[in-house]
Amino acid sequence: MSSAAARAEARRKAILARGTDRLAKLTTSSGRTEDLMTNPSPGASPMAAKAELYPDPPLADTSTAGHARSRLSSSFIGEETFGMPTPSPSPSPQRPRQRVPSTASRASPSPAPDFSGMGMANDMTMEQQAAMLQAFMRGMTGGGAGDANPFGPGNNNPLAALMQGAAGANPDAADAGLGALMGMGDTPGAGTMPMPEFTPLPARPPKTRLQRVLPALHVLSVWALVMYYVFVREARMHAEDESVAWRWRWLAPGRDKTALAGMPTSWGVQFMSFFWAFVTLELGLHSLRIFSGFDAFRPPTLLALALPSLPAPIPSIIVHGMKYWQMGSMFLDDVAAVVVALGFIVWLSTWLANPTNLFLLHRRQPPWCTFTAAVSDVPTVLIVRRLQQLHHQIRALMDRPTNIRNMSVIAHVDHGKSTLTDSLVSKAGIIAAKNAGDMRFTDTRDDEKERGITIKSTAISMYFEVDKEELPSIKQKTDGPEFLINLIDSPGHVDFSSEVTAALRVTDGALVVVDCVEGVCVQTETVLRQSLGERIKPVVIINKVDRALLELQVSKEDLYQSFSRTIESVNVIISTYHDAALGDVQVYPDKGTVAFGSGLHGWGFTLRQFATRYAKKFGVDKEKMMSKLWGDNFFNPATRKWSTKNTDADGKPLDRAFNTFVLDPIFKIFDAVMNFKKDAIGPMLEKLDVKLANDETDLEGKALLKAIMRRFLPAGDSLLEMIVINLPSPATAQRYRVETLYEGPMDDEGPLVLYVSKMVPTSDKGRFYAFGRVFAGTVRAGPKIRIQGPNYVPGKKDDLFVKSIQRTVLMMGRYIEPLEDCPAGNIVGLVGVDQFLLKSGTLTTSETAHNMKVMRFSVSPVVQVAVEVKNAADLPKLVEGLKRLSKSDPCVQTWINETGEHIVAGAGELHLEICLKDLEEDHAGVPLKQSDPVVPYRETVKTESSIVALSKSQNKHNRLYVKALPIEEELTLAIESGKVSARDDFKARARVMADEYGWDVTDARKIWAFGPDTTGPNLMVDVTKGVQYLNEIKDSCIAALQWATKEGVCAEENMRGVRFNLLDVTLHTDAIHRGGGQIIPTCRRVCYAACLLATPSLQEPIYLVEIQCPENAIGGIYSCLNKRRGQVFSEEQRIGTPMFTVKAYLPVAESFGFNGDLRQATGGQAFPQSVFDHWELMAGSPLDKGSKIEELVTKMRVRKGLKPEIPPLDTYYDKL
Repeated sequence: MSSAAARAEARRKAILARGTDRLAKLTTSSGRTEDLMTNPSPGASPMAAKAELYPDPPLADTSTAGHARSRLSSSFIGEETFGMPTPSPSPSPQRPRQRVPSTASRASPSPAPDFSGMGMANDMTMEQQAAMLQAFMRGMTGGGAGDANPFGPGNNNPLAALMQGAAGANPDAADAGLGALMGMGDTPGAGTMPMPEFTPLPARPPKTRLQRVLPALHVLSVWALVMYYVFVREARMHAEDESVAWRWRWLAPGRDKTALAGMPTSWGVQFMSFFWAFVTLELGLHSLRIFSGFDAFRPPTLLALALPSLPAPIPSIIVHGMKYWQMGSMFLDDVAAVVVALGFIVWLSTWLANPTNLFLLHRRQPPWCTFTAAVSDVPTVLIVRRLQQLHHQIRALMDRPTNIRNMSVIAHVDHGKSTLTDSLVSKAGIIAAKNAGDMRFTDTRDDEKERGITIKSTAISMYFEVDKEELPSIKQKTDGPEFLINLIDSPGHVDFSSEVTAALRVTDGALVVVDCVEGVCVQTETVLRQSLGERIKPVVIINKVDRALLELQVSKEDLYQSFSRTIESVNVIISTYHDAALGDVQVYPDKGTVAFGSGLHGWGFTLRQFATRYAKKFGVDKEKMMSKLWGDNFFNPATRKWSTKNTDADGKPLDRAFNTFVLDPIFKIFDAVMNFKKDAIGPMLEKLDVKLANDETDLEGKALLKAIMRRFLPAGDSLLEMIVINLPSPATAQRYRVETLYEGPMDDEGPLVLYVSKMVPTSDKGRFYAFGRVFAGTVRAGPKIRIQGPNYVPGKKDDLFVKSIQRTVLMMGRYIEPLEDCPAGNIVGLVGVDQFLLKSGTLTTSETAHNMKVMRFSVSPVVQVAVEVKNAADLPKLVEGLKRLSKSDPCVQTWINETGEHIVAGAGELHLEICLKDLEEDHAGVPLKQSDPVVPYRETVKTESSIVALSKSQNKHNRLYVKALPIEEELTLAIESGKVSARDDFKARARVMADEYGWDVTDARKIWAFGPDTTGPNLMVDVTKGVQYLNEIKDSCIAALQWATKEGVCAEENMRGVRFNLLDVTLHTDAIHRGGGQIIPTCRRVCYAACLLATPSLQEPIYLVEIQCPENAIGGIYSCLNKRRGQVFSEEQRIGTPMFTVKAYLPVAESFGFNGDLRQATGGQAFPQSVFDHWELMAGSPLDKGSKIEELVTKMRVRKGLKPEIPPLDTYYDKL
């Protein structure tokens, strides 16, 4: 027995002993009781003693008095209520009893009843006996004369106190109650029994002021808690909900608008619509009882006060439980309590069934994280669950490179890349099918959703299983029906083309999306050119077919011709930039490399899918059927024969096979649904074997059309088939891509080689994932690896770090999944190397490995702006923020100019706007001021130097003789594109320059350097003969070339297209007099002098502007372009549409505000796209006084803090 139980047993025995003694004294004191009753049996309990004094009537007694005695007797028997044992009764000798007059007998003249037959005087009636017993009990319990229930709770009820203590609730009250009960034998009570006068002891002390106020404080605390949840937390959590006013949300349950997979979400504090009504009613009744003086149960105040600091899901469960428990204890009827309990169970099971709540518990959000904040970046936890399931399947497939497809989605802006990507993500089971097209899963930034465009490329890995029947169609080696697709959704806006370049570098195939109505646009050509330059194989999908059917309402033949023209335009671009190593990569529908569909509506098809249907129906070969479904193939239903002529033998026209077998079912569905032909829809769906869900049968119009087409021709199926069958695996692609990717020699058994193409910001501010692809070996956390930046040269230690990777992760859109390792052929994210790389680089374990080739971007940062902090104390944050911004974007450039200004350069207005927004809000986190945008120019020369330029060193012992002349534009472009590079073998480079650009082979072999930045389109060529000590000054001359071409002579802008011929050199015989301090400034001065002697000029950047507009808006376009020095060079109508395409050249300096002016001039009907196209030589020379170019140079020099005038020739030209 435990100590507590022992103490309780001892207390019970003490109470029993005191009670027995007290009753014994009561029966023998004052001689009065000897006349009333006989002594009880020895050892009997007090209650047994009472039972002996007043035995039950005979069983045969059925009178009213007998029933009364029976009820009273049953109230006393049952001593277990007191926790006391009931001893067996023992016989006792009978003594003659004396008649004692009661209060009733004294007041009534009736004779005394006879008790002889029942142990009492037989002159008392049964009513008198019952009255006497009741009076006795009232006296024993301290009740008043009018109390109906002698056992009811009262202010001075010793028996109730005794019962409370015996139950273990209050031992002190038990002692006081028993003492008061036993004291009634010595002191008269308040009852009507004829006893000596006494004052009963109080059962408990009176309430203090605190005890009276405490219940009210409890209720007020609960009210405060409820008000906090209603008016503070609930309001904050649903402040963005515009569908219904939050104050009235309790009237009806709602759905969280951020739940993108259609899952109903809990409202954190409530789930059921009537919950707040119940809480309000319960608290009102509870408060009424408290303030009316009744004791009700007290709410757990401390728990209530602790609720706001608990994690978000916990208060929801506790508050619901507390409220339902209060309601269950408030209502006295059992039915209400059961209903409330069942309601709570239903709510709790529903809450736990909601995966979002389980996700919160799994995430272990911090106490200050509200429910909405915890799930604001998560559409539904089903995505997280699915990604966790996919993680193991994806990792298993990573070791099977033949079943991997690395691909990018590329297109012109607004042609539907992200919506089509949703179809594949839905096919993989990551998002709900009904959300595909609307969710845009790969758009992870808020501004991407606001603007409706993709800004950053986003990667996602998906696991698929294809039908085994399709495996024979795959011409390359495969290993089973499971496939891993690493997809990168890239931006379409020209300002973000650098993101496309970074995506293409790590992929092997490209899905090119083309708008059915707009056709091939300027950015379509740009991204196709980039992909072919990286030797990436394309497939095409013609998107937005629904626009042609619903908006343009074209015929079947017109739609076919539109498809054919679009495919032809794509193939023209492919043939223009074709690489022989790729083979034939033109796209053909009858070969399955072209798909058609609507990403927004979620449907699409390839000819292979229709050929499979008809091949089974007609019993013909599938490949043969595919070839019949495109081109000039016509089917004669009368003879059931194929023909290449569009008429039969009788001259009747025949329908094209594509129109009959492919477009006809689609047109019939569109016609029946959009014209509300309900009678025709049912049989048609039954014939096509399309079954709608129950909630889809009541839809109409576009909603019904979307549901039917999505089930008839799922876009995910057609895209998956086209990607798996036609795009290469890493095992296939790396054989022909390695020449364009790797600079060094090839080794079949080489170690790890990984190329990082871009940096992806993490949730940890200032840190980045290094996003790249493993080309050889396996990458894992732990071992030391070599991190080689783009400027690394084998054998040197510049731009080289030897560090360990902290973690490897799988990039899954806005989520990441940890990986133990990642083998070759896969795309991966690395943690812990971001501080050693700026934008891109090569990771390897080989000490002799060369770098992967540097990416060449199709756009240049041609728009600059100066930024400064509003508060000088924030300058360090700006500097750090600029470093992070430069790391986060492949194209953006940041630097400090000569005047100390911080410059940010981007590809265009939109790109610069996004970069400055990221800088101010994320990377620096401080308010900024920015200048007006400015445009960089390039300095060049128009002619060869008129005379040889001469400059002497400061000590007058060394002389350099140089001439400057322009480089032809073709060679300049080749250098900028990387076709001719400083890293090439000098003999091979000389042969290319001699064959293609007309250079002398000897001069081409003696190119000393490219500048600026050792890769720019300016050259220094050694044409000297028989000069001593020349090689000793070569490094100094190269350094001088970088300096001179970085800051030109006219306005300190970069030079472009200038060749410096070093004709002769006179050097001091003593090496100490021809060091770098003497040669570098001299070589810079002589280059400047040669430029001034060669008619210097400027080149300005030019945009190619493509404008889509209707015919009536063309006049506004011309007037807007003429005001800004624009030149229209092309104007074409898109066949089959009312839209025209206008192409023009526009100087970048004139492009600021062009979009707004164009919208105003055309009434918002023109849609321009601007992409950097070329550098154009400006008319005139800065040396011509009063010319426009001279004014421009003066403004630039003043802005940079230089003297307004260009330095005269004598500043740099020395005479003998």
